Amino acid sequence: REGLALGECWLFFGFRFLDGDFLFREELEAMQREAVLTRLITAASREGTTPSPLPVSTRDSPRIVAVAAESCRVQDRIVEHGRDVHRLIVDHNAVVYVCGYHLTARDRRLASIAHHSPLVPPPARDAQGMAAGVHEALAQVLAEYGAPPPGHEDPHAVLAHLQRERRYRRDVWSARKTAV
Repeated sequence: REGLALGECWLFFGFRFLDGDFLFREELEAMQREAVLTRLITAASREGTTPSPLPVSTRDSPRIVAVAAESCRVQDRIVEHGRDVHRLIVDHNAVVYVCGYHLTARDRRLASIAHHSPLVPPPARDAQGMAAGVHEALAQVLAEYGAPPPGHEDPHAVLAHLQRERRYRRDVWSARKTAV
């Protein structure tokens, strides 16, 4: 916003429902209009079957990236855009930030117990939570779309290397009962 030349900035943003759960929507749409965000790709894990197009500005031309018509998660959208994700990481030295909620075993157990209520969503299909799903999606993209850096043939080794270089950062939290 301050006139600095930036590289591409992609945001994969996940939520449960478009209405009510799409936090910071107005701010993110403003960032699109101002070309601060190159791409905004959303994933609504429990949205249903009604796609909701979101305008996205790119350096070349405006584009539409829609909320998936079917329920999907951020990791699904990363794989869907795998060629570009690979290009950004490998060719453009992108920094990847993974932020969000991680289900603990206790959270999954409570969600499973509460699942009998129609107001409580079912437990996450990924037993390790969002962060593990995104990690596996990134490993899949690195394996599928080209040669990794020399000495890092295993995509998980590439991700570990990126973590050591501070180019793969995770800010993941969970709800924990704390003593008062």
